[in-house]
Amino acid sequence: MSNYSALLKDPRWQKKRLLKLNESGFKCEECGVEDQELHIHHTRYDSKLKPWEYENSTLRAYCKTCHEKAEILKKQTVFIFQHLPLCDQEIIFGYLIGFCHSKHLRGDDINEMFLGIPNIREGIRRALGTENT
Repeated sequence: MSNYSALLKDPRWQKKRLLKLNESGFKCEECGVEDQELHIHHTRYDSKLKPWEYENSTLRAYCKTCHEKAEILKKQTVFIFQHLPLCDQEIIFGYLIGFCHSKHLRGDDINEMFLGIPNIREGIRRALGTENT
């Protein structure tokens, strides 16, 4: 069993998971299905946090199908972005700076949001003046 799998068996995670499922009405927050096993999806990852230490706002209750789609979309987004021409990356970069600024994202939030895209992550941090936070 992996270390992460062991963490998911921890009573603190089980409690957090149950609270999130209850908050969602025990249905998928994406498609609304109620008769399938539900998974809890972390919308971002922080290597310094245990699964139960995340804010509830970063967790989603998804059925297996929607959870798989969310994971695939995340991987595809990173892959596509890394292969865009620089001029297109700059356009998206401008939108991302505006988004991060409007959400008051700083330092670690930006690190985690753009974990797989270091050049964008560092550029946004520089643009927002959070290189050292």
